[in-house]
Amino acid sequence: MQAKYELRHAREILEPCGVLGNYLSLDERGVWPAIERDPLLLPETEGLRWRPARQLQHLPGAPEVNDTPMLPNPFNARELAAFMLEGSGALVADFYGDWSDGPDPDRLSAIDPDSKASRAVTEAFDAHRHAITQVGKWDEAALARRDAAHKAYWKSNNDRELLQVLDHAEAEWKVAYQAWLTAMVCRLLEHQPQPHAATEAPVPAPARAPRRTAWEVASPYMVQVLKNGQFSTGKQLYRALESKAGPDSPFDAGTGSHRGSLFVRDVASPLALKTVQNRFDALRRLAQTSTP
Repeated sequence: MQAKYELRHAREILEPCGVLGNYLSLDERGVWPAIERDPLLLPETEGLRWRPARQLQHLPGAPEVNDTPMLPNPFNARELAAFMLEGSGALVADFYGDWSDGPDPDRLSAIDPDSKASRAVTEAFDAHRHAITQVGKWDEAALARRDAAHKAYWKSNNDRELLQVLDHAEAEWKVAYQAWLTAMVCRLLEHQPQPHAATEAPVPAPARAPRRTAWEVASPYMVQVLKNGQFSTGKQLYRALESKAGPDSPFDAGTGSHRGSLFVRDVASPLALKTVQNRFDALRRLAQTSTP
């Protein structure tokens, strides 16, 4: 029988990571997202609000996601591992080390060694590795093909045929990743047997996934710049982004028909000043709720 851990152990695990209050909140039922859905930043806010229950919706009697905590109280190591697979929980996993050989002893020392919370983290990393032996590692080939398609499209000056290649690579990556993620969640939570090949897991997914937008790619960076500076208008932020354009940012300075706009290189698309001005308040809200 697996050891059970309590809400106080969850708090001890989360507090060193800087996620409580910014990304996550606690109540007697468990761990919940602290960030609300924002229609202007939907991919970002929905990503941070992810929880394992989302991946179980193809199962009979699937739980209501909004009524299911990200991590229940009490919880076991497998539930902690599932929570740390994606979303805000992945920030916790990143803090404690790499899945392949974690937890990192130095990071684990942030938890009182006399607390069972330290054991919970260690067992969660072990549970992840055990699940990998059943499900298989995430195949990064699809990710590599997607990134290669992005790069080729960007260099092609918006070639129509390469756009089709890009869309196909993006769809392939999303389907493969969601299949793998679902297989891992089901294995960790022991809901049903899963095949060894992640791509064989039954996942309802659209045949064609939407291409990432310039806003989806660039907004996390913009939030970080906004947090590190003092900007009262969208125009001020935009000028700061222009000054930082280059290899250390997602932006290049626009040329040709895109002159005067920031160019988001990963998706080969411009980001106009007007867009940043229109969404400046949403960016500020996200900056205020994210970790310093």
